[in-house]
Amino acid sequence: MKNKIILLPSRFIFLLAIIIFTACEKVDLDDINTGSEGNNNVNIITRSDSEIQYPLYIIAFDGEGNAVKKTTVETAATKTSFALDAGAYHIVAIGGIEDCDMPDIKSLNDIVTLPSDNYLDVPIQMGSTDLMVTQNATATITLYNQVAAFDLSLTDIPDNATEVSVSMSMLSNELSFIGATSGNVTATVNLDRQSNGSWSSTRFYVLPNGDANKLTMTISIVSPAGHESFGYTHSGAIYANTPYVMVGSFKQGFSVNNVISLAGWNKAEEISFTFGSDDEDEQEDDDEISEMPEIGSIWNNHLVAAIEYTSETSADIILLSLSEWSGISSAYNSEVPNMANDIASSYTEDGLKDWKIPTKEEAKLIVNSIGIDNLSATNETLATNQYTVLKFGEDLENDAAVRYLCDDAKSSFSWTVDTTSKAGSKRTYHLRLVNRISRKIADAK
Repeated sequence: MKNKIILLPSRFIFLLAIIIFTACEKVDLDDINTGSEGNNNVNIITRSDSEIQYPLYIIAFDGEGNAVKKTTVETAATKTSFALDAGAYHIVAIGGIEDCDMPDIKSLNDIVTLPSDNYLDVPIQMGSTDLMVTQNATATITLYNQVAAFDLSLTDIPDNATEVSVSMSMLSNELSFIGATSGNVTATVNLDRQSNGSWSSTRFYVLPNGDANKLTMTISIVSPAGHESFGYTHSGAIYANTPYVMVGSFKQGFSVNNVISLAGWNKAEEISFTFGSDDEDEQEDDDEISEMPEIGSIWNNHLVAAIEYTSETSADIILLSLSEWSGISSAYNSEVPNMANDIASSYTEDGLKDWKIPTKEEAKLIVNSIGIDNLSATNETLATNQYTVLKFGEDLENDAAVRYLCDDAKSSFSWTVDTTSKAGSKRTYHLRLVNRISRKIADAK
């Protein structure tokens, strides 16, 4: 049963430096471009310290990054070789992508996209080597895990719980053939009740977001009494080739034990945090603050999107979620009309709950506050703090302008104009949530 789960330049350079190819195969690669079969025979050997994920796709790129030959290796018993003309080549091997969207590979910049769940049941493995072909040769490629592995288990969940899930935000869902990740998505995994009363997942694999220095998690528990969500932000990057084994206790802290690292993976990471504690309802320390925050700034780990004063010393501070979702359907979609509201109902950011879709009025207010002429400054603040920037311009997926949902997902807006329009039933949208909190300036005395 499949569970349901939302490079730094120096790291990327390091990846290219360590990737060399390895062991198992020998089949003629198909020509991508028409032309000669080549004068030199190149044998490909692929190796990995952990189990190789077949089928493997092997692609030869020329000096300009164009794909010139490719083949598929189905099993370890298959041998791989191909003929190439003299010249410089970059050869890539990749496996574990059978459930992914695989493009018609034409260049190194093409990307493999994870399925809509944004996670996998098997790890993506990739390796590459640079080869100067002057005569018959052998290229050895070592495959490395491009994903992080997660095992989740929660104990002491109330007996009347009927569903338990964990959402993980600030992940990637795209991987290029040069090893760069992109996208900012959320993955949600449903846990299964075990015979001992705990709830756990099978091992799943996610793509780390090289631009993110944190991992946001939302733990959701459904029972006859209702739906409760508890948030946690892990202030540290998630790394590829690393297993994360997490065993937690509801309302009794979060501990990690029995951490097992697979052969070929880095040392397992231990993450310890508390969720569901009694003080979590205290979303802010105090209603009084020394001064109002600056619009467009990161304040208490949230983005200040607008401020509405109710008196000279009191105001409603409107926060915009640091997480962003894409590919979200509107309320008029006949198949998934509640997609945006479901995200809002379970979202927690740094302990703050009760996030919602912006109203039309709130959308116009925040656009005028942090969009239009202030959009560049807002995005600079987000990028400097390694958060996802606000999108504008062309939405390639929909062949239209980028739009964000508001008005209970019935309307949409952009960050460049302070108007809204009715949402469509066919296309998809981006989503940012808002939260309104009341604060007053403390008495100067």
